[in-house]
Amino acid sequence: MSNVGIMASSVNVSAPPSFFSFFEPFDNLLAWVLSGTPTIVTGRTGTALQISAGVAYAAYNVPALGQSDVLTVGFAYRWTDATINVRDIIQFRTNAGSAFQTRLRTNPANGSLYVEETGLSTILGTSANGLLSQNVWAYIEVQTKLADTPNGFVIVKVNGSTVINATGVDTRPNAAGSMYDQIRLINSVGASTGQWDDLYLDTSSASAFRGPGTLPPGW
Repeated sequence: MSNVGIMASSVNVSAPPSFFSFFEPFDNLLAWVLSGTPTIVTGRTGTALQISAGVAYAAYNVPALGQSDVLTVGFAYRWTDATINVRDIIQFRTNAGSAFQTRLRTNPANGSLYVEETGLSTILGTSANGLLSQNVWAYIEVQTKLADTPNGFVIVKVNGSTVINATGVDTRPNAAGSMYDQIRLINSVGASTGQWDDLYLDTSSASAFRGPGTLPPGW
């Protein structure tokens, strides 16, 4: 039997074993732990999250019963500032969010994406150029397995097409934690503004890409 709970505008659905789904239209930020001053603005559909400084972020803590070493997350994203600073889009964390494992970044100078292992700053996979543009929404999906080499992987899709497929890589450079328990939406550089909308998060090895056109009704 599934357990269904409603948290503000967000919807959480969990079912054993350790499968957890979270949907976020960003009508509000009650489900998130905030640093700095993230705000709600007009979005891709309805409203969106906006972060306008490198020190600010919005973190979502995965409930203990839903934590897994595999997660899939999708969200609409765009940046609106004119700077070409490389910036984070999303970070994947363990150990109650204190252990920083990997992150997805973008280089606005060429519109590419890349996945980076934190700490060692090793690039695990890079996309082609021209995927993202200023003020243009793109739907990004990431599926990742937390593991040491050769068992880790990261797959990234943009608007339904695979742009990064990194397998046999180390996605657990920080030994603290064995399951993902936090995602963090963040710009990571000053003088930058990013926006996120229509987010879903699924955990467990049973997770699958939902695609940009399969969001829950009412989004």
